[in-house]
Amino acid sequence: MGLFWLGVAVLVFWGIGSLPPAEAGGLGPASFPKLLALSLLGLIVVYWFQSIKDAAISLRNEAGGSVLKAAALLALAYAAAFLWERAGALPVLVVFSVIELRWIEGFAWAKVMAVGMPLSIGMWLIFTQLLGVSLPLGLLMWFY
Repeated sequence: MGLFWLGVAVLVFWGIGSLPPAEAGGLGPASFPKLLALSLLGLIVVYWFQSIKDAAISLRNEAGGSVLKAAALLALAYAAAFLWERAGALPVLVVFSVIELRWIEGFAWAKVMAVGMPLSIGMWLIFTQLLGVSLPLGLLMWFY
């Protein structure tokens, strides 16, 4: 598993090789992916140190985590990337946060609505209003 994520980090570094780095007085387009790839490398190191302590890998461990949960989260991430332009950023964020929190993590509906909805809508507002990033509207185009 660690080698897979190491490969993903290497692909990110390879993919951003042609992007200009940070510019004087501002961030370049390669800054955010580079930060994410470096964070991923840090998580890989933590994963390897933790896996040294665990002798066997099981489908379900004592803490309740599972390989199936990781596969579901990965499938959800790919589905979000596929639907990002078609459905729009806000609908994807809201629906997928509800799916992740309720059916993958198993939280109660009250917690899903108290955490998932404000977090999704808040992140959308931060990117669109505060940072000025143009996120796809998708289904929200019907209201404009």
